[in-house]
Amino acid sequence: MLVTEYYQKLVPWLLKPLGQSHRHYLEAHPELLDDECERLLTLLINEHQYHPDELQRLRIRRMLLRDARIRSGTEQAIQAAYVNMCGGLILNLPAWLLDVERHLLCLAHVEQTERQLATCKIRLSNALDYARIDRQVAPETVAELYYQLGLLFISTARPCTQYILERTISYHQEALQVYTATSYPLQYAKVLIAIGNAYLCASLSPLPSILDQVFALYQLAQQSYHAFLNTTLLTADEATYQVGVPTHLHAR
Repeated sequence: MLVTEYYQKLVPWLLKPLGQSHRHYLEAHPELLDDECERLLTLLINEHQYHPDELQRLRIRRMLLRDARIRSGTEQAIQAAYVNMCGGLILNLPAWLLDVERHLLCLAHVEQTERQLATCKIRLSNALDYARIDRQVAPETVAELYYQLGLLFISTARPCTQYILERTISYHQEALQVYTATSYPLQYAKVLIAIGNAYLCASLSPLPSILDQVFALYQLAQQSYHAFLNTTLLTADEATYQVGVPTHLHAR
């Protein structure tokens, strides 16, 4: 394939926002995993060194290509790379779950009242119960629903009791059954940080033992994050996509 042909196929993928259509495009054009496409993408990255937003967008896409190629370049490998980057809701969802996804996106961008958050928690909990028995729903999607419910559960708790903390952590631990360090290192790091944050939210004055536990979780998250960077031949300062990893972790 000529360089111009690679470029013509690469550009539409670069311009798409991350989402299911972005994944579908790569699945339909696995030739974008070829070395020539990476060379083109690297040239574009070098041309945008002084444009931080565009630079970040391009680097995220290069990371996706490298991860998918390392995983073998199959359709399943491409899907796994997207899950690692974006979470389990990036996969194909049954119609009944699409509305739940839209509601979660709304929560992330629009401030909600306590009543709305409580309603969403009930709705998400019901959706999770159904997703666990629906064969159309991938385990990675169920893991993401557990993670999201854990976040929502503790965010609606005022005050955060020991019961709430334990319930929150149990949801995140369910997510870790699928989001393992080996299969999905970025998602694994994301969930570990959520557990650490839950411990901090549950106490106004954390005991030293709790702080040690939280720090240990953050360290594990950092290790998983950097292991992924090493696997995809990236450097820490090159990877501007944080995937939920606190910025201070990269300074240590």
